[in-house]
Amino acid sequence: MGETLGHIKKVVGNVTEDREVEAEGRAEEKTGDKPDDETVQQVEDDVQAARGEKK
Repeated sequence: MGETLGHIKKVVGNVTEDREVEAEGRAEEKTGDKPDDETVQQVEDDVQAARGEKK
């Protein structure tokens, strides 16, 4: 169930350009569980860096 919800959050975050929601979705999709704040921040940084949004 967590993988499905994570995938939905990832897509919604991507479409709305809400990188925090997208990162939470990516982490949840990968682990199947709700990620902690530190993991979300790490994934968000990775997403922003990959998209050239982080300086």
